[in-house]
Amino acid sequence: MKITTTVIATILCAPLAHATVISSYALGEAGSVGSAPTYVSLVDSVGPVSSDFTHFQAPAGSSVSIVSPGSGGAPGSTAAISISSPTRNAGFYMSTNSHNLTNNWNLELWFKTPDLAGPSNGWVVAATDTSTNGVSVELFNGKFNLLTGNFATRFEGTTPAASYSINTWYKINLRDIDNELKLYVNDVSVVTVTPAQLPYSDLGRLMLGFGPGAPAERGSNGTFDEVRVTSVPEPSSVAVPLGLGLVAVLGRRRRR
Repeated sequence: MKITTTVIATILCAPLAHATVISSYALGEAGSVGSAPTYVSLVDSVGPVSSDFTHFQAPAGSSVSIVSPGSGGAPGSTAAISISSPTRNAGFYMSTNSHNLTNNWNLELWFKTPDLAGPSNGWVVAATDTSTNGVSVELFNGKFNLLTGNFATRFEGTTPAASYSINTWYKINLRDIDNELKLYVNDVSVVTVTPAQLPYSDLGRLMLGFGPGAPAERGSNGTFDEVRVTSVPEPSSVAVPLGLGLVAVLGRRRRR
């Protein structure tokens, strides 16, 4: 048996494979949304009712629509939900701190927009709380960034090798591992924020399509799909058994 660096890297990354789904939002399929015209609630298909998105902020001129099956849901999905708002502060949010995850969690969603540039202060795609202890995912100046809950600090993402495109699905993962936050776009790490830079990384209630605080509770014109929250085991709880297993494999190799 040949042990390569690729195999070792795969083993060491295995903890994410043991993540537990806390909540999941199909966004568009039957039973996944409330009633028209704003669809008000987004229904959690896995967790308790308290994990639903229970409110929709709908300023004048905003609209919500279902991207019907066959019209372009995220990869592997049959439908999605689209938010359009000329004032940039429409979106869904939870009224309670339903997730209450303080460490080792992952937020995943798919997003696309017809206007990559957005307004002068960019789009806010999602946020992990409605308090100053949350973090917002932002698309601004052609980059996906992280913002503190009240938008006081921006952690800029790396410039992509290829420019982002309009009307193109992007998979977004905001991941907390031992209170270090990482933002991934299509499985590529673009932002890392250490505990020293941001001493909090709680995932309580969620906001989708806009974020908390100034300026003007910024939101986004865009389409969203397949939102999931998972809890991730502490790396040490999985790494030790894997490490022992790897030592055993190497030992068998030496005895042959």
